Amino acid sequence: MKDFRHISEKMETENFGLRSKDYVASEIDLFYERVRLGDLIKISRKLIYHWALYLGSVDGREHIVVHINGNSVLGSSSASSGSSNPGVMLDPLIEVVGTSKFRIDNEYDFTQNPSPLKDILQRLENEVEELNTCYNVFWNNCEHFVFHLRYNTKRSGQFENIAAIFNTIKSTVMFFSPIVLNHKKFK
Repeated sequence: MKDFRHISEKMETENFGLRSKDYVASEIDLFYERVRLGDLIKISRKLIYHWALYLGSVDGREHIVVHINGNSVLGSSSASSGSSNPGVMLDPLIEVVGTSKFRIDNEYDFTQNPSPLKDILQRLENEVEELNTCYNVFWNNCEHFVFHLRYNTKRSGQFENIAAIFNTIKSTVMFFSPIVLNHKKFK
């Protein structure tokens, strides 16, 4: 089991609620000046976003993020990942973002209560084994993972939006199906 307590005991609040501009790999040094421990990072992928949480220096490695590797047809989690095995990963940010656009996205700080960094790290330490075995793109994905770490609640806005669209389509079909069927009966 990994011990994350050596990372700073104090989450910096400078980026509370921040939703930064989109960055690209050539701007990584500017991003490093802005990002703070505990920040959520949203990374554009093919059809969905990948999410990571910034940890800073870990075991002598700089600019490390924690994320779930859940490669799927919707989009790989890590631009350089050759692994298709889901699990909790500690990777350099630059390797995770690859050629994708990325940004700091702490906008849910206004509706959720961000946890102190010590709580985030404790949660990560306690749950890393469980998280390595139960990845699911719809119910336990990278967004659920980092939201759980930062806010102690699981949610995935991108899949909530997809579910809402699906339910709207389903309701529309259910509403109009009897009308269409009855119309055909009376012709």
